[in-house]
Amino acid sequence: MTLPKKREDTVRIFEREDYYTAHGADAIYIAQQIYHTSSVLKQLGKKSSPLQSVTLSLTLAKEFLPETLTATQLRIEIWIPEGGKKSATKFALSKQASPGNLQAVEDLLFSHDSDTDATAAPIVLAIRVSTADGMRTVGTASADASICTIGIAQFAETDHLFNLESLIVQMGVKGCIIQAEGKTVDYDRTKLHQVLERCGVVITE
Repeated sequence: MTLPKKREDTVRIFEREDYYTAHGADAIYIAQQIYHTSSVLKQLGKKSSPLQSVTLSLTLAKEFLPETLTATQLRIEIWIPEGGKKSATKFALSKQASPGNLQAVEDLLFSHDSDTDATAAPIVLAIRVSTADGMRTVGTASADASICTIGIAQFAETDHLFNLESLIVQMGVKGCIIQAEGKTVDYDRTKLHQVLERCGVVITE
């Protein structure tokens, strides 16, 4: 089974009908974070180059996903067996989620049996910083999945992006989309990255 390379900030798990599995570095991470021991790891494949594996029950998966997405600020990929067979060796990407976009895994994160969810739906923010005639301006667009609303704002900004930082904190932003970096790194981009990292926001370019 050969899968495309994943980002370093992504945990990849595999759905097996009534439980999940993870392999390699992801298995080690889950063993440390959920079980707090390496004794749960299984060795698959050849003895000369074994692949470490771990299983997650549905209950543990529902604990692991919100912790990983909201507290640890990592991304999640869920793969399912092609053809729906439990013993399949080929898998297809079924769901992707990030701290700023939880919609694909809402059924695992939110308890619809009660009025209060254990995890609040996050707000994702798109940001563009521009400078013209010596004046710095920030434009933002936000999406709140919990109430299905989109907000747009534009405001003058200081050199240190203090107004933007206040906005991010007040809104509880978890994920941010910014324009892809060009060949040069300018002052505004550097400061923007610093603000987002200081606020614990996951960046997507």
